[in-house]
Amino acid sequence: MPTAHRGAPVGRIDEAFSVQWSVTDSPPPPRSAAAKEGPSQLVFYGDGWEYFRVWIANVALTLATLGLYSPWAKVRTRRYLYASTYFGNESFDFTADPVSMLPGRLIAVALIATLWVADLFSPLVYGFSLYYFAGLLAFAPILPWVVVRARSFNLRHTRWRNVAFAFHGSYRDAALWYPLAIVAGFASLGLAWPWLRWRREEYLTNNSSFGLTQCRLVGDSGAYYGAYAGSAGIVIGLMLPFAYIAGRALPSVGTLGTTLIMFAPVLLASVYISVRIANYRWSNTTLGGTRFRLRLSVTQMFWLYMSNMVLIAATAGLFIPFARLRVFRYRLSRFEVFLAQDVATFEADPAASPSALGAAISDGFEIDVA
Repeated sequence: MPTAHRGAPVGRIDEAFSVQWSVTDSPPPPRSAAAKEGPSQLVFYGDGWEYFRVWIANVALTLATLGLYSPWAKVRTRRYLYASTYFGNESFDFTADPVSMLPGRLIAVALIATLWVADLFSPLVYGFSLYYFAGLLAFAPILPWVVVRARSFNLRHTRWRNVAFAFHGSYRDAALWYPLAIVAGFASLGLAWPWLRWRREEYLTNNSSFGLTQCRLVGDSGAYYGAYAGSAGIVIGLMLPFAYIAGRALPSVGTLGTTLIMFAPVLLASVYISVRIANYRWSNTTLGGTRFRLRLSVTQMFWLYMSNMVLIAATAGLFIPFARLRVFRYRLSRFEVFLAQDVATFEADPAASPSALGAAISDGFEIDVA
């Protein structure tokens, strides 16, 4: 846990094209945590160059060990980000042991390699790789186990004031909202997807807790349908105009510039969905009597992503850690907590820590169970 904190020095590379937010020079002083005092905020004290050193060392060691270092890389990254994130005068902590994650990571690598070989040598049936999709179907029965174990592991090792988060979801419900819901989403030609996504996130939230205090997600799927409909409208309304602009701009901006112009409506639609849903989900989540509010801006998030892509391309990838911090810091700056009780009244859950196997496998397949 850091003992000293720095503000954001002028001219830092990760803020060169950044939206504006306020950063103080030291953690805020302790205060009474009553909801009537107004919202409290999370504050990030990390530094772009410090995180760059963590990132570049992780990349080098992961490549040098053919991926075996990846569990240590994940833990180092999360510990830095969590230790630099403060709520009140206390930072977060990530307590996982990289050694416990290594077997799961090896299994994930073996499964991915098997799918790659299957796809490489598989006969095509109606344009689909037969062996590859057979492998995915074989993996489907263990997906609920991976989801539950991964979320349990990640939450259990996330702590604030030495109180851990926890997940209590069942494998039966995970089977309903993961492999079966994914199949149902495709079978409905995507029409059921917003409702299924809502119910899946309701399952993840309602079975999560901070110590012994339970989380709840209230509301309905209407905002999800609105987000998807708005996203479709953005793509339909902007694709032809942007294609025309890209064609006219090709001689002056080149292939990369044209690609970014053509990609802009798709990225804007994606950002629109993620921002609308994240704002709605967090603003309808409670922790006991504590409420939350997230106020991300679609235009600011879109600007961050577009400028990040340009800067990453211009620096041959070296801007990646700075890009991540720009987004991370902005998201935290727009997150508010309305505490209904003193933080000292949150009780820790004495339950044992779950296995890291599911978390490591989920990382290998990039399964989003956040």
